[in-house]
Amino acid sequence: TTWLAQVFVAVCQGMSNGLVPTYFSRYYLAFAGPARLGSLAGLCGTYSALPCFVSQIGIYSWMSALPSTGPEHLISPLEVAYVAKTSILAVFGSYVAIMGLPEKPVVLAGDKDDLDLLADARRS
Repeated sequence: TTWLAQVFVAVCQGMSNGLVPTYFSRYYLAFAGPARLGSLAGLCGTYSALPCFVSQIGIYSWMSALPSTGPEHLISPLEVAYVAKTSILAVFGSYVAIMGLPEKPVVLAGDKDDLDLLADARRS
């Protein structure tokens, strides 16, 4: 690897760490009313973490099975992991871009009761 490639990866990782949470937060806010924001964020985090754990197990198993002649044996598994992550984020981002976000959060009939409870809690 070259220094240029390492700088490129560092810049991309920094952008990813800053922009992806913002993008996901926008998604959560658009589809969850104020009473369901935490539940939706938790469920999305859980559902996205499960495939991540499985893929990490596969990548680490692959790395440990390779002959250790130096750090070069780690390049291929890590490249596959980064390409997979980037592909998944691109698919999700494209889906949201095509489908669009609602202008106002989706509020269900039962949310009015929860919002009343939140307002009462703030008053006391």
